[in-house]
Amino acid sequence: YMHDFAGNFPPDGAHELARWVFLASAFGHYSGSLETRLASDVNILRSENADRLQMLQALARAAQEPRTPGARLTAADLEGKG
Repeated sequence: YMHDFAGNFPPDGAHELARWVFLASAFGHYSGSLETRLASDVNILRSENADRLQMLQALARAAQEPRTPGARLTAADLEGKG
């Protein structure tokens, strides 16, 4: 994402990228089949029909599956995570 868009974020893009990082960490997004998850995330980022903010929001939704999309992330969710 940073390479493809020269580090430029759309409005709220930096917030959405940070949200994805926290969700992926809190919910063990990459704890299972790393290659499968990473390939799925790369496909989201390579989606030509989505705008940049939609891409980041889609990453955040994928990182919190199977939890309810838009669920609040709390400090307890991150407690003890590396």
